[in-house]
Amino acid sequence: MQLTCPNCSARYLVDPAAIGPSGRTVQCFRCSHKWHAPAAEAAADILPPQPPSVPDVIIRPQNGAATAALPAIPVEQGMPGWLKATIGLLVLVALVAAGGYFFRDTFIASLVIDQQSAKIDRLADVDGKTVIVISGDIVNTGRSEASASRLHLMFRDAQGNLVAARAIDIATGQIPPNGRSNFQARIDDAPAASVRVDLAAE
Repeated sequence: MQLTCPNCSARYLVDPAAIGPSGRTVQCFRCSHKWHAPAAEAAADILPPQPPSVPDVIIRPQNGAATAALPAIPVEQGMPGWLKATIGLLVLVALVAAGGYFFRDTFIASLVIDQQSAKIDRLADVDGKTVIVISGDIVNTGRSEASASRLHLMFRDAQGNLVAARAIDIATGQIPPNGRSNFQARIDDAPAASVRVDLAAE
């Protein structure tokens, strides 16, 4: 039969012979609460029918024992929810970090302008505008093929201050790792006050 502590709801599987035909006073092992447990027949009238189960502990009657401290049925303690969430978050962060490391060449720009080959020719002013032609090589420093689709130009004055910025479309095709591709671009409205142009490929 099964006894349930009315104070803390701890459950016990007990041999009906340990309770006796007239019931007996029992003590909860968990909270030390004492109550009168009815006989098996009376308990069957009060409690709903329980599915048959194999008891973990069987309490048998002992001569001279007026009360019995019944051991509680151990409750399986699963992993707390907050611990599962923390472990899952740590695993996710580790996977993202590992992916960023192995695919860092995809996320980090690997196309650079070869400054030694870069050349800027200033043409005669046309309709009051300064025309320049920029040429040079784009080098792929990554580990996979890449192509440049845009060239960024930062025009600076003699003090290094940014005067203007331009972005023009280019097409280099696929550049193999450690390979290079030549480019040429014409700017028809370059700032007249600029004396230096910084280049970047995208």
